[in-house]
Amino acid sequence: MHKPYFSHSHLIHPNLSIAIALSLFFNSADSIEINKCEENGKVTYTDQQCPAEAAELPYTQHVSPPSDPAAARQRYLADKKQLDQILKQKAQEEKKLQHDALAYEHQKKLARDRSLTCKNLDLSRQRANQQVADAKRAGDIKQTHRSQLRVQQADNNYEKNCQSE
Repeated sequence: MHKPYFSHSHLIHPNLSIAIALSLFFNSADSIEINKCEENGKVTYTDQQCPAEAAELPYTQHVSPPSDPAAARQRYLADKKQLDQILKQKAQEEKKLQHDALAYEHQKKLARDRSLTCKNLDLSRQRANQQVADAKRAGDIKQTHRSQLRVQQADNNYEKNCQSE
């Protein structure tokens, strides 16, 4: 009679072999990449690349409910607290950006106003110098003196307000 290659005594216990098979299956299932594809409004799931004409969508695996509700609640509260902190930080950053934008616009307005003021003061200086020249040509000493005082005043105003320009 023919003797089998494996005898029953060499076989692994049936429950152990099932446990090993399940372990291998679940460990290999984690390493399988699943792609979620959308083409013409139809969503498909595949372990292959999405076709070129299909859009790849983010895929999240279903998570089974926790076995410990108290731990799940604690995790939820921790996640909520962290999310609230992130949202608060984002709101603060937005507020700072708005403040910075307003400050920038204010500085631009001040610079425009200062430039306009300096142009007007420069025109005043030019008019005062022209009045001095006109008074000298006319031979009016009193008018020349008053015009020279206006030139001095216009120069002082210009230097006071526009010294750095």
